[in-house]
Amino acid sequence: MSGSVGSGEDEVHSAVPVPDLSFLDEALRSGPDAVAAAVKRVRPADLGRELSRRSRDEGRAILAAIDDRHGAAMLRAAHPVAAAQLLTSCDSARAVRLLEFVPTDHEVAILGQLPAGERAKIEQAYAPEQKAEVDRLLAYPEPAVGRLMTPKIWRCERGATVGAAMDMLRGHDDDIEVAVNCYVTDGKKLVGVAPLRLLAIEDRATPIEKVMTPDPIAVSEETSRGDAADIINTHDFLSLPVIDKAGGLVGAVRVDDLLGAALQQAGTGILNQGGIAGKIAGRAPYFLTPLVRTVRSRITWLILLFVAETATGTVLRYFDDELAKVVALSFFVPLLIGTGGNAGSQTVSTIIRALALGEVRVRDVLRVIRREVTAGLLLGILLGTIAFFRALLWGVNYDLAACVAVTILVVCTWANAVGATIPLVAQRIGIDPTVISAPLITTLVDASGLFIYFSVAKLTIAALSVSPVVQEIPAWRSAEIVAHSSTIGDLDLRASSDAKGHVRSLAISGPGIALDVPAAWLATLPPLELDTVAVRGETGAVYVTFATGGADHEHVRLVVREGKLVEADITRVTGEGKEKSEVRPAPEATSSSPARPRP
Repeated sequence: MSGSVGSGEDEVHSAVPVPDLSFLDEALRSGPDAVAAAVKRVRPADLGRELSRRSRDEGRAILAAIDDRHGAAMLRAAHPVAAAQLLTSCDSARAVRLLEFVPTDHEVAILGQLPAGERAKIEQAYAPEQKAEVDRLLAYPEPAVGRLMTPKIWRCERGATVGAAMDMLRGHDDDIEVAVNCYVTDGKKLVGVAPLRLLAIEDRATPIEKVMTPDPIAVSEETSRGDAADIINTHDFLSLPVIDKAGGLVGAVRVDDLLGAALQQAGTGILNQGGIAGKIAGRAPYFLTPLVRTVRSRITWLILLFVAETATGTVLRYFDDELAKVVALSFFVPLLIGTGGNAGSQTVSTIIRALALGEVRVRDVLRVIRREVTAGLLLGILLGTIAFFRALLWGVNYDLAACVAVTILVVCTWANAVGATIPLVAQRIGIDPTVISAPLITTLVDASGLFIYFSVAKLTIAALSVSPVVQEIPAWRSAEIVAHSSTIGDLDLRASSDAKGHVRSLAISGPGIALDVPAAWLATLPPLELDTVAVRGETGAVYVTFATGGADHEHVRLVVREGKLVEADITRVTGEGKEKSEVRPAPEATSSSPARPRP
């Protein structure tokens, strides 16, 4: 990047330089004359790229203001979808004139985007042999190299001289689209290739057979664009001959056309790795893609990932007891999920790139996994060390900090192993690795990473690794309390409780008192806790007080006057410090019985 003068900062540039076309906006608002003047200031290729973000009306205005030759150059640089939309807006005669200046491969790409009816109108103006040639190229599958090739190539017979070959190039320069190489044939069969740079300096009388490279590398019409691009990249070719099944030369494909196809394939791969159906979303530029197609390209993976991510929730539910015991475990869940997903995504991207460049093959799976597992261990040690001290800064204990560190080590190793395996397995079974690798790695690592985390926690954290002590509570308990009061003498209280310690029977005896509290009435009161009973005697009254298991600070006081159970006073203290009282009268059946002698 070039530094800006005096700013001290680097300027940020687009990956593809975009010219400032703000004056074109003003011209489009001003009228046709202003547009005609403005387009002369812009290179046709820049106008072609601009069409992808312009409305259809603006595109028509630009096309109407430009001549046929420059208009053809603009259409060549435009996306085929944008170019096809513009051709439908002009008459058939102008469309044919524009396409005459467009190379054959671009012409086929544009015609392939037209509706059948619109294409038929244009082809009516073609010569029969030209129409047959276009239809033959359109019949190839879109990924095939035959769809990109041009039949307008420089060729000569094996018995020709260098001078004859050069004369043929000069005499047919308007009909030859690939002139970097002269393809030598024996009848229709390709037998050799001679580059222009050698023929230009060779003696004219030299037989071309002495200059040519025999048995040149060629591809069939059905060869994929990716394979053809690999051959050109490996051998540094500028063009590649295309032959039919019989070995006859039918055309050639240029390096720039394969470069465009490679860039489009790379864009599709990027979309696939983002969980978007690249073959659907990548058919047209962003602003020219219908909203329905945008939704359709994304919804399938979103639904699949939505369903798959429920595995994460399943793991959390399975370990809900551990989370309840050590709440701090939840603090590190996002950190661990993110680290595992990031490590796996890095590995997936690396392996997909290596597969695309031919640096890794499916048979290398064990070498790749061994290498990535080692990398995962090293990364896990480094990240785990950082995580350990970061967890301590959050105030957690050493057990939990160690648990987080160990988990990151295991998750990084596991994510790298899975990330290395998925693309290779996809390649082996014939699935595009970019389609499933990135979405699948995220889902797998999220769920498995949580399982690893909680499993490590159960092994390393004392509060989780020690088996809980089960304390047997007896089926019933009973108590006898003797209280002395200077005013009324000794009081004897006998009570029994259930397994939870709640009072179920109660009897009070003493001077002038002998009563059994009805169990049915006790059951209507808040649970009385036996181990909190307090007894107090006054002249003419006895008070028996119990705490309860209520949410608020609550207690119940049983009031006995003149040997009779009178009432139960229930008092609650709220969180605001206010008392709320409730009085429940005792049943009439609890009148005092004759005093019984103490045993």
